[in-house]
Amino acid sequence: MTGISIEKFADIAKQNEKPEKIKKTKTRKEKPPLPVRKLKNPEIFTILSNNGIKPTTGEKVFTYNGFDFWIRHNGHYWIVSDATSGTYIYAHERYKKAIADARDRIERHFDKYIAGLQIIKDRAHEEAMSKGGIRDENLWRNKKNSYR
Repeated sequence: MTGISIEKFADIAKQNEKPEKIKKTKTRKEKPPLPVRKLKNPEIFTILSNNGIKPTTGEKVFTYNGFDFWIRHNGHYWIVSDATSGTYIYAHERYKKAIADARDRIERHFDKYIAGLQIIKDRAHEEAMSKGGIRDENLWRNKKNSYR
């Protein structure tokens, strides 16, 4: 009706098409990591991990009922642990938030914490006895710069 041939129109449209340009992505500069808060009084503590007991550097942050708790940074999070057995209590990206929440958790569940310490101590004693040795009680004391 209009007098335009569909085939000719398609040929002209193909000729007028521009090839798509592939845009190169810009290489972005890597941002330097955020500075990590420096510990004021660093000490060497031990932590209990899947691979056994290993020493780490941390700082004592609070004491509750005679038990000391310390904080360390693992590259991503601030982790609060107890100094007696080196077990994990709480972790957070922010320093003060980690301390406040760990203190709250210990205050609310102190009886469970004590029961957990007793289980860890019993397991360690059983492991030492199975190897034929008696575990030294100094390992469970809260001493500065000692490997528990």
